[in-house]
Amino acid sequence: MSTPIISIQPDPIKLKISLEDMPVPVFRAILVPAHISMGRLHEIIQSVMPWDDEHLYQFIDKMEKPAYKTGLITGDCMEDDELEDAEETSLREEFLMKRKGAPFYYEYDFGDSWIHRITFEEVSQEDKNMFKGKAMLLEAEGNCPPENIGGPGGYQHFLTVINDPDNPENASLREWLEWDEDDRDPWDVNDVNIEILREFLGDYDKEI
Repeated sequence: MSTPIISIQPDPIKLKISLEDMPVPVFRAILVPAHISMGRLHEIIQSVMPWDDEHLYQFIDKMEKPAYKTGLITGDCMEDDELEDAEETSLREEFLMKRKGAPFYYEYDFGDSWIHRITFEEVSQEDKNMFKGKAMLLEAEGNCPPENIGGPGGYQHFLTVINDPDNPENASLREWLEWDEDDRDPWDVNDVNIEILREFLGDYDKEI
């Protein structure tokens, strides 16, 4: 009788990351290793949205009067004594265990203030079977806005201008975004290519 193979790899954590205040749903569903830091989660989110990782960020337990926050510690943040170092903060211990899996938030770019609501999702047996120890993108819906566009309000203005060649701001906006003059494909808020996002995530994993 053969001996059953027992995996010693802990179950992954499943998260749904939803970008708030968008004209259509924009979210990513991911599996991540149970031991990852919040700094690593930041990098995963950057890869799968995708953002360009050009700005500061923080994770907070709630939007109104947060009691806990962790993020990138830099010279600009030294005056914020309440900010914990994301590289030293465990997703599992701080947000899953201590806060009993309550939803929490990721803010990227304090100027544009892109708010992502993050929820813990149930890990299915199928999820466990496919998980190989590295972050995985399971599902993606909705196009991520361009960087430095002015947050959700600026994105609404962008959508008004960018697909209207007769709008007087159209040419200058495309130039500011450094888009090719021959690229006249309309911006589609629903357009997302999950395979490309998976490549971004895979490319990052090769670098670490």
